[in-house]
Amino acid sequence: MGRADAAKILDLRRVLAERFPGAVRAGRGARGVVVTGVGCVDGPLGGGLPLGEVVEVVAGGACSGAGLLLVELLRRVLVDRPCVALVDGSDSFDPADLPARLLGKLLWVRCARAGDALRPVDALLRDGNVPLVLMDLRGNAAPELCAIPQHAWFRFQRVAGDAGTALLVAVQRSVVRGVRWRLRLDSRFDLGALQKERAALLGDLCVEVLRGGAGGIAVGAE
Repeated sequence: MGRADAAKILDLRRVLAERFPGAVRAGRGARGVVVTGVGCVDGPLGGGLPLGEVVEVVAGGACSGAGLLLVELLRRVLVDRPCVALVDGSDSFDPADLPARLLGKLLWVRCARAGDALRPVDALLRDGNVPLVLMDLRGNAAPELCAIPQHAWFRFQRVAGDAGTALLVAVQRSVVRGVRWRLRLDSRFDLGALQKERAALLGDLCVEVLRGGAGGIAVGAE
């Protein structure tokens, strides 16, 4: 780790300590879920994103609704949680998608490349004060994703389990090794979707939930 990277991680830890001093560490052996309020996620996963585990969301294409799903997760989770972290692998998140009252509780880490997102995710998981970390790599090119060492994913799973943190990784193609839960979006939105209300679009979401590499069932959002 270079000096610049080390300084950024120290800054991240300082921000966590200053902004979320009242956050409670879940610790090893913690059980439970982060309730998202999105039916196509909470239902098949037993009530929400499981604490202490890594969940991969695979976008089935540019118009699959992955962006809609991630923003809706943030909208709903930030209402009840003191903090949520978004590690943006391609600096593509638009803060205008969230109301100002929720942005104040979002820790947004902006990265230029997929590789730059690894250390912040590791630091956030180890800190243990953030119940949900979203790692958005949908805008990163395939060569960047392939360059991520496989052992990094297994390390994230171990650290998330130790801290009792839920880590959701969003990608265009499946890259997370050894993951127990995988969500695949099979929605197909066209130009007509621009005329629909957000609630209607959520109802059109089609998510296939896979567990342990086995086939899943397609379900729609509430």
